[in-house]
Amino acid sequence: MSMPIRYLSQLEEKQSINLNNPPHKIEFQVVEDDQSAREWRFVCTRRTIGYKKPAIAGQWLQFVKFHHIQINDTVIFLHNSPSHHGVPFRIRFERQAP
Repeated sequence: MSMPIRYLSQLEEKQSINLNNPPHKIEFQVVEDDQSAREWRFVCTRRTIGYKKPAIAGQWLQFVKFHHIQINDTVIFLHNSPSHHGVPFRIRFERQAP
């Protein structure tokens, strides 16, 4: 999944890492913003040449498949403050209305 570049600085700040510097990736954990509180590990990467839009990998595909996320569904990342068991972000999604 690609993500809007304007959100990259928030991720970099929270993780104290700059994607412009090697290894050009940020590993981070999220916890679902529901009663399940499932935890997932994602990786945000950025190409070093060409189009430098950040992309999310790691367990991202498992998360998408587990929840049957479709094109035009919205995925929302929220800061955990204070962090939940050391997990800095919460994640939830909203389905596109039919």
